[in-house]
Amino acid sequence: MRAQGTCMTRAVTLCSGSSGNAAFLTNGQTHILVDCGLSLKRLSAGIAPFGLRPENLDAVLLTHEHTDHMSALKVWGRLDVPVYGTDGTLSAVKKRHDINDARVLMDSVFKIGGVTVRAFETSHDAEDSCGYVFSMGSTRIGICTDLGEMTDDVMDALCGCEYAILECNHDIHMLKNGPYPLFLRRRVMSRLGHLCNEDCAEAVVNLAKTGLKRVSLAHMSEQNNDPSLAMGAIMWALNKYNAGHNVQVDIAPRYEAGVVYSAG
Repeated sequence: MRAQGTCMTRAVTLCSGSSGNAAFLTNGQTHILVDCGLSLKRLSAGIAPFGLRPENLDAVLLTHEHTDHMSALKVWGRLDVPVYGTDGTLSAVKKRHDINDARVLMDSVFKIGGVTVRAFETSHDAEDSCGYVFSMGSTRIGICTDLGEMTDDVMDALCGCEYAILECNHDIHMLKNGPYPLFLRRRVMSRLGHLCNEDCAEAVVNLAKTGLKRVSLAHMSEQNNDPSLAMGAIMWALNKYNAGHNVQVDIAPRYEAGVVYSAG
């Protein structure tokens, strides 16, 4: 039996970083988890403030098959919750986990309860990675992490979102002078790797022109970035292009839930 709630759109990151990723969205009646790279205990704690338990979720949507985005799938068989993902993602996942109810995204736009979901391709070194835009009434929320470049298709998908959870993975100078070996630095900086602060900042500026009200900077590297550098890059770009007066910027915490976004 699904838990009932008020018809207010709310979204929050539950954890964000290479150690685990998950975000939660609800319109009060339909409850969706994006990625499940956290323990069932931490998931339970993250959604408890909404009056929910893991079995109350209507869907789990995977962005891709890397462990930090799906580690909780090993216990998902105990829950009667469908898992959605692209064909490539679910094929890769099924090599490691049994999923009772796995649903391939056959179309880029589909419905889960009262929520319209658009999946879009992202550029990452995974089988078939994607991001998502959720339409809940008049509110649009975008989730886009683990990508090496912001393509025109990605920007088109995110256009018009009021709230976005965007990758802001690394500072270029910290990465080049940090502890990673050369092959890993090249991987992170490639078009199939992760987004740097400056590229995220450019995307935020462009999205601010289409109605972005708040952005959470996500999947931040613990070794190759610093919250002050990431925040500084975003605010500098917003101020330079006079786009920052309506945009709230926050950091998605690595090990705990972030600030809840509410609309409606």
